[in-house]
Amino acid sequence: MTAGFGCFGAAVLAYSVALRDALGGSAWVAAAVSGAATVGAGVFALGASSATDVVHGGFATVAYASLALTPVLAAHRLSARGYAAAAIASHVVGALSAGCLVASAFVPIEGLMQRAGLSLAHAWIAVSASAIVRGQRRSGPFA
Repeated sequence: MTAGFGCFGAAVLAYSVALRDALGGSAWVAAAVSGAATVGAGVFALGASSATDVVHGGFATVAYASLALTPVLAAHRLSARGYAAAAIASHVVGALSAGCLVASAFVPIEGLMQRAGLSLAHAWIAVSASAIVRGQRRSGPFA
């Protein structure tokens, strides 16, 4: 699990650079924070001690919040470029992701809500990364 957190966090950090270059604005900062906090959550794995559990929880909270914020922050730039549908979808994904992640702290199906919230934002990253690659070849929301 630690290796997975490290690899994913590093990949999101790399993605944040591509997002900055393609879109500008502040969404890339949220992505970078999420990537770095994900690495931190992996370094301080759950179960080693109560102190590391608290540190892990702190990193996870920052990673989750900044992950859900990334598409919301990108939405303004997308809208300004005339991509209204992509902007609306980004707002929806960010809101749903945040809602699921917040709900995971209060409902008995916390694992399901956590996975749903993370999956929504991760899917947005995958789709936007694909758009960035396509935009390097032609015009598009991230070109």
